[in-house]
Amino acid sequence: MSRPRQLALILISAVAISSLISHAAINLLGVATEALRNNTYEPEFHGAPVIVAGSSLTFYGLDWRTVAKRLSRPVRSLTTPAASPCELEQLLKDAPPTDLTVIGISLTDLNEDYISDFRADVVPLNQTARDLWNSHCDRALSRRMLGLYPLRFARLLYPTAGRAVGVLVGLRAKLQKLSARAKAAAADPLPVMGASSEFPTNRLADWSTGRLLRNEEVLRAGCNNRHTYQGPKRLALERLLHAAGAHGRVLVVVMPISPTYEHDMLDATARQSFEAELEEMLRCEPKAHCVRIDQIPELHSGDYFWDLCHLNLAGQRIATPVLLEHLNSSAPTQ
Repeated sequence: MSRPRQLALILISAVAISSLISHAAINLLGVATEALRNNTYEPEFHGAPVIVAGSSLTFYGLDWRTVAKRLSRPVRSLTTPAASPCELEQLLKDAPPTDLTVIGISLTDLNEDYISDFRADVVPLNQTARDLWNSHCDRALSRRMLGLYPLRFARLLYPTAGRAVGVLVGLRAKLQKLSARAKAAAADPLPVMGASSEFPTNRLADWSTGRLLRNEEVLRAGCNNRHTYQGPKRLALERLLHAAGAHGRVLVVVMPISPTYEHDMLDATARQSFEAELEEMLRCEPKAHCVRIDQIPELHSGDYFWDLCHLNLAGQRIATPVLLEHLNSSAPTQ
């Protein structure tokens, strides 16, 4: 066999073996690779479903099964890990007709620098390019967003590519189980919605200082330690509200983040920018009504969060009745 053929065979073998290892690691460690996490709550009810679009904060923080039962209507969820208006806009295009759409947002969901790992799987490249151009984003953010598109194809061979945090968290959880030093529930969770229907009951208030600092650094790295607004997500949110408003009433639910996150990772400028963007969006769509779950005083405590961003079961039990009150008073049911 000639030397070029030998080198080609070695190269192909190396790629094949490393690809198999990457796929095996994903399966063994349970790292999320599926973009869509859609679900229907209480599908036995008849009539058009209530459409709920949001990130994991919206679905951990509110009991949608109870909402469906109170409204006597099915509730259809539209989500992807770390979903923002950019991804939700695309998912809404395939949603069934409805007269009521609920859109969940938060300070983290609208942060332009916090980019969903699955953006390239959901949002077309031409849409991303147009939004980056029209919002005059800086080069750093543009490179990060556009870089997800070639990465998407690289992940066909190497699904672990760009998912170092997920791999490390999954590996540590496996080691903890094998060594019996900690229960599986004690492993640091990623801030994405899991497949389990069980809602977490553990409390952020019980975290050690080390665990808290470790998770804060993961979130800082995920958004380059920046909280910026008025970019592609703003444009997508405006289109999303208009599209939902064309079919019926729209309820914008602002989910809270933990007081620890606000204190350690946000400044006054970021908060003001978020409020200004929210006010502008609601003014653009008169059919949209806002529910400020983030302004419920009781939830301003680490006792009601299971990590830095997500409400736990106790927080959910406080937030859900507030949403139901708004739904009963402002939204028609079938």
